[in-house]
Amino acid sequence: MGVCFHELGHAIGCALSGGKVDHIQLGVRFAVKPPLTFRFLGFKWNIYGFPRSGCVFGSFHTKNRYRLRQCLFIAAGPLATAILVAVGILGIYLADPVYRVPIFIGLTPANVVLIVFSVIPMTYRHTGTATPNDAALFFQTLAYTDAEIDHLMATTAMYSRLGVDAFAPPYMTLPDLFAQYRAKPDDLAVQWYLLSKLQETNDSRHFDVLLRFIEAPQLPSNYIAVLIDTALTAQLSRGPSDRPEVEEKLSRQLLELKDDNSTQGTRGSVLIDIGRIEEGKALLEEVLANAQSKVEKTYSTIFLALVAKAEGDLAQAREYAATARKLDPSCPALKRVTNLLGRGDSQRRFSR
Repeated sequence: MGVCFHELGHAIGCALSGGKVDHIQLGVRFAVKPPLTFRFLGFKWNIYGFPRSGCVFGSFHTKNRYRLRQCLFIAAGPLATAILVAVGILGIYLADPVYRVPIFIGLTPANVVLIVFSVIPMTYRHTGTATPNDAALFFQTLAYTDAEIDHLMATTAMYSRLGVDAFAPPYMTLPDLFAQYRAKPDDLAVQWYLLSKLQETNDSRHFDVLLRFIEAPQLPSNYIAVLIDTALTAQLSRGPSDRPEVEEKLSRQLLELKDDNSTQGTRGSVLIDIGRIEEGKALLEEVLANAQSKVEKTYSTIFLALVAKAEGDLAQAREYAATARKLDPSCPALKRVTNLLGRGDSQRRFSR
């Protein structure tokens, strides 16, 4: 009940802030079968299993007061839980003794724990991915640069135009998606879901689908830039690709579409991964000097750590790696430098 009410609070906060709630998720998303889906209180609910955790998929489509609205969206969940705690405490003192123990005494401590794990900044891990909790997301939102908000708006507009979710349905297998792809080769939604699933499973064929996808005439250049940058960043987080020539081609195309500090950072990181160390190092040092967003700083620092390691300067490599961990402990690319971090540097793992 506590998790359900918490996520409902997020959804109401998003709606009241002018956002669009796609759905409320309860349970772990990475399931092997479709979720139980229904509408309740005006929202779509997807139930994947026992609701020991949850998430609200919502978005904003304008930049107007984006940070404030996103922060209200995030804060509404812990606020809803705090209301449950207050009701529980009142119930303990006011309710009939027959109902006091099983209802109020049972629910109140559980919701207190949920608040603690929501308002203390931390990350939790699932299937190897570090995810920030509500408090960490709140502070990340406050630190968003205008460029990062522009990127978020472009991504949201692209998903809306394609009519797709941010991720492929987790219960759809690759054979199923390839069958749809062969049946509807020009359907951009099908291409997107296949691309998302291939990237999720670290399948090298995702580059082939991406190259076809970005050739669609109805895709504006800013959408193509988002797609390429997202795909390259995901690959950089996993490790060097076995298709370096494609990474090289895509990173060049990305710079032609959008030449800014962020895309230069992507290009510099790709150059390091394909072995052009000196070129990549020079570019990333310049990117780091001009970086404003946490993402730019974190990725640049991680790849400069890899450069220092390749050059044999382990002390400098460890310093870069530790700095990157402090900048963003939930950055997925950190796993590429975990061997440079001491045991005391490992990130705490929590879940809710």
